[in-house]
Amino acid sequence: FWILFLRMGMGVSFGAIIALTDSLATEIDIGKRGKYFGIYSGASCFGWGIGSLLVGFVVTEKYNNAFLIQILFLTIGLIATFFVTEKHTSVDYFGLDFEEFKKFFPFYRTLVLRHSVATAIWAFLPLYLEYTLGFDRFFVSLVFLINNSVQLVTMPLTGHLSDRIKRKYLVLTGLIGSLIFIYLFTQVNDFVEILFLQILVGFSWSSLYIGISSLVADASTWNERGEAMAGLNISINFSSIIGPLLGGIIYQFSDFSMMIYVLMPMSILAIVSATRLKETKKSHNIYK
Repeated sequence: FWILFLRMGMGVSFGAIIALTDSLATEIDIGKRGKYFGIYSGASCFGWGIGSLLVGFVVTEKYNNAFLIQILFLTIGLIATFFVTEKHTSVDYFGLDFEEFKKFFPFYRTLVLRHSVATAIWAFLPLYLEYTLGFDRFFVSLVFLINNSVQLVTMPLTGHLSDRIKRKYLVLTGLIGSLIFIYLFTQVNDFVEILFLQILVGFSWSSLYIGISSLVADASTWNERGEAMAGLNISINFSSIIGPLLGGIIYQFSDFSMMIYVLMPMSILAIVSATRLKETKKSHNIYK
């Protein structure tokens, strides 16, 4: 019972932190927004990767030690916030703007459709790897480490690329790659194959996340930026509810592969949705 309230508190804190830091990261350099946002996102992935690895080391029969690691790094993050410089602060409006939500809804819709399938996979992948395929817990954590390590490299690269080509192309690349790796999860059952699959997983998410974040940042004004970027995080968090919920219902009456097959049409709809996204800012290079 108390775990539910603790989890809710973590969600509120995490949501606020990510939305605010995302908004700040887009202000570093407008002309090179993709590059710096990619570096920032890569740093986030590095944190996820290190966290996954450390948890794999300390978790045996009990999970309490994993929370001590979180407390340590959260304390370091809190101290770091005192050294952050904010360039632009909006002071003329506070509240929810539903017209603004409608403006960015196509971006949120695309992200929710894709990410709901992904979060369903991530929610049950550890159980599938450990209890169905018989992987050791450390190797399960290694799968997530490889995924985030790939993102650490590809986030800055796709960010740099987003300053030179249409961001919509990056979004479509990420969605098509996502559809491919989602299908491949139903075909592979060897540990090495699953590790190599994480390369496609990491690259696909990097392309989608950087591309759609850049599109939203370009389409928003300074006064809209924080709320618009927060909408992306709301979409991700909403997907983290819908995906595991639907996946859990399906998984209860079938298996891991069938769960993916049932949810896969959502990924196809995400690609269709992405084709209707509008790009308001031209890239800085000839590759259009």
